[in-house]
Amino acid sequence: MTFLGLPWFVLTTSGSPAKMGWVLAAELALGAGVVMEATDVRLLLALAAAGLTVSGLLFAAIALAHAGRAVPPPEVAAERA
Repeated sequence: MTFLGLPWFVLTTSGSPAKMGWVLAAELALGAGVVMEATDVRLLLALAAAGLTVSGLLFAAIALAHAGRAVPPPEVAAERA
């Protein structure tokens, strides 16, 4: 609950999304340290590499879809709605 509550509190009290982002990044970094200590580093590296590969393939697919006009640019899609 604190994971979402603390950044939300920073956002509502300061009104700064940037400060909220810093708080959220700090929380994620602390959580990542706990996970890394509890698991095998090789497994985490393999999972990270797989995640980067999947995200790269998705970005390439989106770029190719835009190049082939299969997906309209965001401003055209907004005009149609």
